[in-house]
Amino acid sequence: MSAGTTIGLREAKANLSRIVERVRRGQVVTITVRGKKVARLVPVFEDELTVQDRIDDLAASGIVSDAGDEAVRPRRMKPIDVEPRGIAQRLLREDRETR
Repeated sequence: MSAGTTIGLREAKANLSRIVERVRRGQVVTITVRGKKVARLVPVFEDELTVQDRIDDLAASGIVSDAGDEAVRPRRMKPIDVEPRGIAQRLLREDRETR
């Protein structure tokens, strides 16, 4: 993280987009009101984000989108009939017999 910068609230309001970009690049920005420190903007690092925060960031950047009600639901598959116990032993025996 690079060294911090201190700016007044009026300047912060007028230049918020530029200040946020500086913070995104790793700079810490302290905001003052009448010369007194009142807030600090610090970057959020990937490992601090929740999964939902990451999904929201990807959606905001257009990389992913919410499928909503149009989401594809997995088809229900017909259950597979399984032979009774001992199938593994039978298969091993058959495999050995064919060698």
